Amino acid sequence: MVIAETEGLLEGERTQVVRGRMPEALVTRAKKRTGIDSDTELIEVALANIAVAKHRMQLKNSKRIGASVHWNDESSTRQAALRHDGLH
Repeated sequence: MVIAETEGLLEGERTQVVRGRMPEALVTRAKKRTGIDSDTELIEVALANIAVAKHRMQLKNSKRIGASVHWNDESSTRQAALRHDGLH
């Protein structure tokens, strides 16, 4: 959620309606695991995780391979640029 917030994904009015029928066991386990009671908040957390999954993976990989991650604003989109020490 921190990355989604930093990226501005949680800003603005909540006007988009998203709904669907889910298996009860899936919703129950997700709520129990997250401590979230609200269906709306649960969906928001799930969507935020999907929206920033690439960023999380890049951060995880950069730590694993000893690279540093730099975020650059280009044309109002964020791009991840991995830079290995000694490789420019």
